[in-house]
Amino acid sequence: MRLLGIDPGKKGGLAVMKNGKIEDVMGMVVGGKDLDLEYIALWIVDAGPIDLAMIEKVHAFPIERKLKGGKTQKQGIVSMFTFGKVTGAIYGILATLKIPYRLVPPGTWKKLVLAGTDRTKEAALDHVKILYPYVELKGTPQSRKPHNGIVDAICLAEYGWLTFGRMK
Repeated sequence: MRLLGIDPGKKGGLAVMKNGKIEDVMGMVVGGKDLDLEYIALWIVDAGPIDLAMIEKVHAFPIERKLKGGKTQKQGIVSMFTFGKVTGAIYGILATLKIPYRLVPPGTWKKLVLAGTDRTKEAALDHVKILYPYVELKGTPQSRKPHNGIVDAICLAEYGWLTFGRMK
């Protein structure tokens, strides 16, 4: 079974997994201010037939929300609109390519894939480095750090494998 993990958003990523092994990864490609949707669609097509995509079920934050410890986090109206547009475009690409998908809340995939850890970004990175040491996690050759979107996309693909992949 070939699965596609998708962390949506401009800093998101994509990962293709076949039979529990990561075949290819890519950080979202931005052209100008927007995602290069044509490039992303062609990349998915070139990856080969996809049986199922796992998309992180995300939502825009309210304009201001309270975090633990009394801090607040803000997201502007323009960024919320852009985020919704990007996510909708990903759904459109999958619909056009006739790829079925499941929306997976972050807490759901983290509970299964990162069981026994504190479920942070660092835990996800450590997990991916251990299970998939052959995967290049940097978004570009010039990058110094691993790409969080790619790491999350790999974890989403793994969630798909653990949940649905073993059935086929």
